[in-house]
Amino acid sequence: MKLNGHIIITLPDFARHFQVNEFWANRYAFIRDMNPNKVYYWNDQLTDAYNKVCEWIVAESGKNATEEVRKEALFALQLLANTKIDPSDFSSCYKRQEVEKMSDIIIVKAPEALALNKYDGSVTDPSAPIKLHKIVITGLPGQKSDVLIGNKTAGTFESGEVVYVTERNGQFIELLPNHISNDFFDAKLIDNRGEFRSILIVKDKRNNEIVKIREVVSFALVNNGYMYIDFQDTIVCNNTNIPLFMLCDEEHKVLALSYNDGAGYALYDNGTLRTTNSFNLKKTVYINSKK
Repeated sequence: MKLNGHIIITLPDFARHFQVNEFWANRYAFIRDMNPNKVYYWNDQLTDAYNKVCEWIVAESGKNATEEVRKEALFALQLLANTKIDPSDFSSCYKRQEVEKMSDIIIVKAPEALALNKYDGSVTDPSAPIKLHKIVITGLPGQKSDVLIGNKTAGTFESGEVVYVTERNGQFIELLPNHISNDFFDAKLIDNRGEFRSILIVKDKRNNEIVKIREVVSFALVNNGYMYIDFQDTIVCNNTNIPLFMLCDEEHKVLALSYNDGAGYALYDNGTLRTTNSFNLKKTVYINSKK
């Protein structure tokens, strides 16, 4: 991880360059890079302190951190940073992150990471639909940000990239692909600044022809072709051999597309998964993850 422009590789480095705002901006890098498998902790008390700080960071991302968890983590962080910390220094950080991550468009300034509360299957509102959020990475060219769902990195993206994530009941499910390539096509989403939908750029590798499609949120490459969700929430495919009628549902909103092992998949906001290899419907919130 980095603090104040310094690469942190030891616990003394962490203490030397520690500042509350810098730590909070890089807290998910702390989980990843200060792991005891990478950094030497010379006693069990310090290792336990690392674990308590990580538990607190994850709990805050899910808006379920208790005062007891915060109190123990603050004591642990003071031990690791070898300094006294005022709890009020973190109050503005909590509020800002909470507002940003529930917006339709989530802005992340690299190299800060974004942690999202992981979907655990609990349903506070049984009628709540699955929703999409657009994540936009900003910052200097070449800078990168991690996007975590729960305490695991779901993807790493460079400044300028966009990616969509599914969410239900305030819990985030999975990232949708933003760049796919096969033997015939290379397709990626680029930001349409200020707009929720993005621009899909598709390059035909056989003749270098480039197609630009506006207002797209999800797409997939199929056998010798591609399909996408257009601005009218309609599934469009340039390969007429794909039986699109098997993916259509006029009563619900389609959110995401996928293509695996010769079959196309479409996920709808009510949790219905339709596929071209079966007329049987599946109830799920996932389209890409193997759950």
